[in-house]
Amino acid sequence: MLRKTLFWLHLVCGLAAGLLIAVMSFTGATLAFEKDTTAWAERDARRIEPPAENTPRLSLEEMIRRAQALQPDVRIASITVSADPRDAVMLGTPRNTTLCVNPYTGEVREAQAPRTRAFLQAMRNWHTRLNFAAAPGQPALGAQLNSAANFIFVFLGLSGLVLWWPAAWNVRVLRPSLWFNFAARGRARDWNWHNVIGFWSLPLLLLLAGTGVVLSYRWANDLVFRLAGDTPPARAAAPAAPGPRAPAPPTPAPPVFTGPVLTPDALFAAAQKPYADWAQINLRFNPPVAAAASGQPAPRTFPVVVTERHPWPPFSTNSLALDSVSGEVKRTDNYATMSSGNRARRWIRLLHSAEALGPFVQFLSGLACLGGCVLVYTGVALAWRRFFGRRPAA
Repeated sequence: MLRKTLFWLHLVCGLAAGLLIAVMSFTGATLAFEKDTTAWAERDARRIEPPAENTPRLSLEEMIRRAQALQPDVRIASITVSADPRDAVMLGTPRNTTLCVNPYTGEVREAQAPRTRAFLQAMRNWHTRLNFAAAPGQPALGAQLNSAANFIFVFLGLSGLVLWWPAAWNVRVLRPSLWFNFAARGRARDWNWHNVIGFWSLPLLLLLAGTGVVLSYRWANDLVFRLAGDTPPARAAAPAAPGPRAPAPPTPAPPVFTGPVLTPDALFAAAQKPYADWAQINLRFNPPVAAAASGQPAPRTFPVVVTERHPWPPFSTNSLALDSVSGEVKRTDNYATMSSGNRARRWIRLLHSAEALGPFVQFLSGLACLGGCVLVYTGVALAWRRFFGRRPAA
């Protein structure tokens, strides 16, 4: 009786959330290598020919001047330098465009892949909120539907495992559930695909859906912090009821420093010094460096992000606050300085996007997402055959 009840719950929940699960699975597969896809599409600007040995590099200041000569009104919000000599230096702008500068020749190219970026952005909109528009301060209806579908997907995975569990563990019983029967047709084929794909993709699908639940629901997020022995982050204050309100006090401007500051090259050298095995250094300017920045106020400290070659965890970075005059490191934030709750939350966020454990797991996660699409198809097909299939004549 319990197994029969679980079967019908599995069937009804699968039919109710099947379309949402298929959308999330397909879009999740396309987003598994989002950053790599964008980098590949923009490879003509991002990659350069390896120079001859001992070829001197241009200074960062000279690269900024070359970019501003090409686009006089451009403002530079960040500089990203890679240790790989085949990578161009990337200058980020507040308009979310990237200028790629050859550090040896000074050639400037704009990284452009509008169709790829638009496609990936559309996939992200569908994956997170079914492309629904959200009112200011309110979650989109699509995001709420996807959150519920994530929760149902976890139930489907666990209930499917219970329903799959064989009564006897031998080769004759297990083979049809663990490997494809290419001679099967009709209902037998759908049953075989549903069991085989479900079994092999279940661990990753449960991981992706379970982390999605944590990212979707505040109570699940707070539970992660409590299980890690940490205090959950405070909730944001609810918006005030409409009506007359006292004017808010003016927000103080961020402190700026008008004295002499280090050049971008000196800041880069100061950030590079503690990390001999650095792979990438990102300098961030706030306010951005304008074309005529000689008298522009600068913050007292500059944020810098340093990525090492073989960090652990693989997503770990070092966020530095450099003194703009002396280059001294005022503060360092990295994985080791995080609280236990924030560490767990960071793992969950990057396990959901499959970035936490490297390209191979990303590839397997993408396959598992495609497997989720097949599970929806075979599940609906089995249900259709059950309810509307032709019955044999008496």
